[in-house]
Amino acid sequence: PVGGARRWLERQLYARAALLVSVTDALRDEFRSFLPLSAANVITLSNGFDAALFEGPAAARAEHEPWTVLYAGSTQFRSGLDLANLLCGVDRFAGHMPGGVRVRLMGLFSAQEIPPLQQAKLELTGWRTRAEVAQSMRQADVLVVLTGNHPSVATTKLFEYIGAARPIVVVGR
Repeated sequence: PVGGARRWLERQLYARAALLVSVTDALRDEFRSFLPLSAANVITLSNGFDAALFEGPAAARAEHEPWTVLYAGSTQFRSGLDLANLLCGVDRFAGHMPGGVRVRLMGLFSAQEIPPLQQAKLELTGWRTRAEVAQSMRQADVLVVLTGNHPSVATTKLFEYIGAARPIVVVGR
């Protein structure tokens, strides 16, 4: 009864809306299936993810090229500590990889966040356009998400990382 009442109330509210925005095509299709709305009145905005930026195959790494670990974004929510931990871990790992490891940081970072690296090569790009960041994601071997100490953080960058179809490493809680 409570669930039925809630669904009835939702339908009443949704039916009065001029426009509904869903976060997935599946949810959009569900809205369209039970509401008297035209297709133009129910749209999908997938949390800032633009699929057109990630069309085509991902880049393949040649055998003796360095592995590329990419972090794109900023270090908010006190995730700078996670960035330092990530860099130290990758630096230790780099000595065991034929061809080495390149860490690419796309965004703005303070010098205090970045420990000195002995084995891995570090590339700081600064801010880039969304298209440049998306291309770098498709070329990287591993993409990194920093969540800091907030277990509820679900960064919007994760949706783009999924679209890039590359392995993802989450550092944090």
